[in-house]
Amino acid sequence: MDGRGTPYRSKSFHDYSNGNLKRAAGLEDHVVALKQLTQQYPFLDKNRVGIYGETGGGYRSTKAILSYPETYKVAVAGCGNHDKRYYLAFVGRTISRNV
Repeated sequence: MDGRGTPYRSKSFHDYSNGNLKRAAGLEDHVVALKQLTQQYPFLDKNRVGIYGETGGGYRSTKAILSYPETYKVAVAGCGNHDKRYYLAFVGRTISRNV
């Protein structure tokens, strides 16, 4: 499921996280979707939800378990870019070199 803020969607969908990377990929939307899915499909165990990710996903998985411990019970973060100052500086250099 694409949460608000992911690319290649409408402008309003993208604007959700424009200038606010903490909201990118719509973690809040995932929490709501998981609640709806566990209500619709009772065989899903809402007490055993995990999340993992690499780089930006590693950041998101850490943020998920810290922000929504009632939803996520385990998280694995591979190479998480947890300091956005470094991440933005690196991405900026990479983009300027590729232009």
